[in-house]
Amino acid sequence: MTYFKPATLAGCLAVAISSYPAFAQDTFLMDGVTAREGDNPVVEADKYKKDCPWTIGMSHFGVNANTWTVQVAHESEAAAAKNDCITKFILLDAGFDQKKQVADIEDLVAQNVDAIIVQPVTSTSADASIAKAVAAGIPVVLHTGRIESDAYTTEIQGGAEHFGKVMGDWLVNEVGTDGKIWFCAVSPDTRKTPTVTTACCSLLKARMSRSSPRNMATGSTTRPRTCVRRFI
Repeated sequence: MTYFKPATLAGCLAVAISSYPAFAQDTFLMDGVTAREGDNPVVEADKYKKDCPWTIGMSHFGVNANTWTVQVAHESEAAAAKNDCITKFILLDAGFDQKKQVADIEDLVAQNVDAIIVQPVTSTSADASIAKAVAAGIPVVLHTGRIESDAYTTEIQGGAEHFGKVMGDWLVNEVGTDGKIWFCAVSPDTRKTPTVTTACCSLLKARMSRSSPRNMATGSTTRPRTCVRRFI
């Protein structure tokens, strides 16, 4: 598993399916981020070597969830447009619907794309479809979300634990150790939210002199107002 400093998805895919080998010195970890412990298998650099042009597919868990998810979608499209080898980029929005994501990935497999980027809706929703893609010889890049299966080619993660700690530090520095912070985490069942929440709340509990932070999750990205109203 690799945690990348700012880099385009197109660039990562170019490494995965081009004829150029990838070297260890080409990968940089973000400050404060460490690689996950345990087995870290390495895919041979030329295993998916293929001359361009390429058609790249992307299964997005939910484009309109927030400003970051919108940014990911637009920057992915922009990165693909700048890469002369990528002649077609197919972005499919699951809209946080597990069944829709399964259908989207299987659709991309049927179109015989050259590589697929997957942002999973949950840790298990896309496992079977990802396995089908890999079995069909299509490299799958897991992006910003961990799954129960290891049947993917490589992954791009943002360091959820580190993000949670940085967020917690910023909050404490802003409100002070005597402040009161209520943490509202939406969609706890998706992607990296639980890891971010746990890391942030652990740091807040350690640094705050008052009672430990209250953590509340609504279980839906469409209900943040309900969460805030309950806190008030």
